[in-house]
Amino acid sequence: MINNGSHNYKSIAEKNKIQILNTISICIFFLTLLVTAVYLIYGFYWMVLLNCIIFFLYFLNKKFLKKGYFLLAKVFGLQGVIAYLFLCGVFYGYPITLTHYYTIPIIVCLFIFSAKEVHYMIFFIIQLISLFFIQALYPDHLFSVSFNILSPERKELLNVIFLLTMSVFLLCLVFLIVFIVDIQEQKLKKLKARLFLVKKTLKVQNNELQTFGLAATHSLKTPLFIINSFLNKIENNVQNNKGHLHDYYFSLIKESNQLNEKYSSDLISYLSIYNTVRNSEIINLRQFIEKCYEIYKIKYKEARIINQVEDMTVISNPLLLEIIIQNMVENALKYNVSKVPEIKIYAKKHKTALSVFFEDNGIGISKDYVQKIFDPFNRINEIETSAGSGLGLTISKFAAFKMNATLDLHYSSKAKGSIFKLDFTDENEPY
Repeated sequence: MINNGSHNYKSIAEKNKIQILNTISICIFFLTLLVTAVYLIYGFYWMVLLNCIIFFLYFLNKKFLKKGYFLLAKVFGLQGVIAYLFLCGVFYGYPITLTHYYTIPIIVCLFIFSAKEVHYMIFFIIQLISLFFIQALYPDHLFSVSFNILSPERKELLNVIFLLTMSVFLLCLVFLIVFIVDIQEQKLKKLKARLFLVKKTLKVQNNELQTFGLAATHSLKTPLFIINSFLNKIENNVQNNKGHLHDYYFSLIKESNQLNEKYSSDLISYLSIYNTVRNSEIINLRQFIEKCYEIYKIKYKEARIINQVEDMTVISNPLLLEIIIQNMVENALKYNVSKVPEIKIYAKKHKTALSVFFEDNGIGISKDYVQKIFDPFNRINEIETSAGSGLGLTISKFAAFKMNATLDLHYSSKAKGSIFKLDFTDENEPY
């Protein structure tokens, strides 16, 4: 109820104003319900009738707030409360206790009007202060209409109820406003914390992109330098009628060109991950893995790809997950000197996570390179291949980060191969 109409706010300050306005309205409504019951018990039926004005104002203002007429709700609500207080004075002879009720709308004015609405605030404050002093000092001289329908004893009882009501209302109002301010401060702290984390993440990503850009520039120069060098050699040989090394030079140029294509493809893949939206789907993990490695069963005919993952589902981005699985499978089979290259994929469930393991019988990773395997353009394998760009693990690591998972080297040995582990968090449930 406090947030009623807040979804249409244009700024945080406006939202706070709406919440305070709703708080005041709710406080008046429930207090009026309570006081109306007291009036019924003690027989103040005119007050019960007058309190219907407050109920009418409450529901009408609720409609205004829902439709976004915030200024109208403020002006109409305040003017209605002023009219209510004045009518109470007319019926009961302008008791001094009731006159002090004008201080409450004065306080309310200071909270609910914005800087652009200051002229409305000044108008209401002048009106309220004028009524306060007129009714307190000269009620009999300035107002000809005064029913004064109560006996002195009954008037004293009504004054006591007025005093108690005003005291309770002010206490409730102060408590609720402090409560809302505290909520806003907590929200502000959370927003600041999130902003700090986002700023820190952006700074890290910016540094990574700068490092990546420098490394990419350096790596792309290498195959281009090779191509240009051997083209110059071919040109010199043609001029000197030496053609016996042409085939060798052309093969090197071809390999360099293939490497350049691989660099370009992986660069596009890496940079495209930055723009990937978290479009998660429920994925059958076993079926999805089988679909991802189908192409490598054709490419590496002698290899064995063993899928031991059980039928289970996970919520993840299929595009990013496919990139990770394909890179893991290709690296395991490409950097492998075994008679039968093999990769085994299996999964383990935990209380709050799910881990997928990629275990191969490849060449393994030396301890000296364990900390560098996810850095871009690091060619740390002893097997040289023109198809490798040194970006596969970097792309996979970044893809895992983008889908709120983690990819790490779980185990590696020169004799037994490597095991990589992909951890899904509780955000990727169900398993």
